[in-house]
Amino acid sequence: MQPDVIEGLLESESIARDYLLRFCWQGGSPHCPRCQCSKIYQLKEGRIRCSQCRYTFHDFSDRWINSARLTCRQWIRLVRLFEQDMSTRQISSSLSVSYDTAYRAVNAIRRSLPSSLESTTDDRCIEESPVFGINTLNGRIEADVVPDLRPKQVLAQNSRNTKLSSVVFSVSYDGYEALVFACTPQIYEPFRFWPPEVQVYPATAGGFLKYSSECLSKHRNISPKRFPLYYE
Repeated sequence: MQPDVIEGLLESESIARDYLLRFCWQGGSPHCPRCQCSKIYQLKEGRIRCSQCRYTFHDFSDRWINSARLTCRQWIRLVRLFEQDMSTRQISSSLSVSYDTAYRAVNAIRRSLPSSLESTTDDRCIEESPVFGINTLNGRIEADVVPDLRPKQVLAQNSRNTKLSSVVFSVSYDGYEALVFACTPQIYEPFRFWPPEVQVYPATAGGFLKYSSECLSKHRNISPKRFPLYYE
């Protein structure tokens, strides 16, 4: 979205809200998010009540935009900052909100992306992410999930890898220039053959590794569960 368009949307809260509402009830009138009944009536302060199940809701109920206490203008600004690849801490400072609020909002955006992996499992229960194969094509970097390959297999077969926080970069494999995944220390440490200060990078994927280092260094504590969301 062009900067001048964004500035126009940020002129007032009502303009920002009207813009976001365009995406809420596409293809039909408002209906109950719980029972899907279209027989509803308005209450005070923008609330809506279903005449069938009596559920009270509003236009943004059960949507990712309702996951953090932000105004509509703040949401539009946040999406723009997210597009610019700003860190959660930078977004928090720019919007003058707490880090936790910005973190919830950013994660909501990541989960809303079409290819996001759906899971309700607690982060602490997941020790490893899928393994992604990396290739460069016409100046673009492509990341594909490598089927039937687990991080433990990569670590056991090849000692030439580098770890950045929870993210591990490995050398070429089966037509891919490099492999990347995230795992907990419990998974990684038994396979660590290189001293922590030794950096072993796959030479063929230097551009990707440089990008990843710059991108991931802005974020902290990327869990294996949420790692795929950073490569959407």
